[in-house]
Amino acid sequence: MHIVGITGPIDHGKTSFGTALEKAELNSVHYESFQVIARLAEAWLALRTELPRPDDIAGINGWLQELVPLLNKGFGVDCTFLQIKIQPDELTQQPEHYQKLFDFLAQPKIEYTAISEANKPYFRPLMQWMGGYFVSKVDFGIWYKQILSSIQKDEATGIQLAVVGGLRYPEDAAILKSAGAIIANVERPGYPKGDIADPTERQRQDIPTDVTILNNGSLADLDLCAAHFYEDLKHNELKSDYSAV
Repeated sequence: MHIVGITGPIDHGKTSFGTALEKAELNSVHYESFQVIARLAEAWLALRTELPRPDDIAGINGWLQELVPLLNKGFGVDCTFLQIKIQPDELTQQPEHYQKLFDFLAQPKIEYTAISEANKPYFRPLMQWMGGYFVSKVDFGIWYKQILSSIQKDEATGIQLAVVGGLRYPEDAAILKSAGAIIANVERPGYPKGDIADPTERQRQDIPTDVTILNNGSLADLDLCAAHFYEDLKHNELKSDYSAV
């Protein structure tokens, strides 16, 4: 089995490249950290009909306490409330680590049945915050250990390619590299690089990558680029750069 981990700036085409790889190998699976975090977020959001205000730290901590059993049961970790409780000194010293959570809680509530690609922009601040906060507070591999466990089960069924998107930390890449993954960086030249002030976005830039994919054409161009990339991967002839046009 081949494993391809995908990183890159926000909105530069990481998911599109992953989808293009799926077209190149029909016997494949595609995982996104977004999916793993979304499942936890959905279960957490379902615990409350009303969420705390962004300025109600005691209320937010009460909501966080309700999350502990979900983390321990769903992710096999040994998390305590004290680990994830928001401390006043951290708010003062590192306010940027909580801004995404506060941004989410400040939004008007919307009606939804599940987190999806369609409503992902609304939930993105929450999931970006969860993605980084629980890595630092609970387990640096909390999301990607889950994904790697699923991939190992997939391999036993004969899957030929596992595509994993959304790598945000060097540790994410290290977990996949331990299983022999290739790490691809997808960039769209001339396109803004999203929220570079976000802590996870800054750390993403430190991920060591094996190949760069220049997403500089149409989706059809990206499909051809992915097919070329995959053929080279299968034949152990991978280049350092691929361009859609």
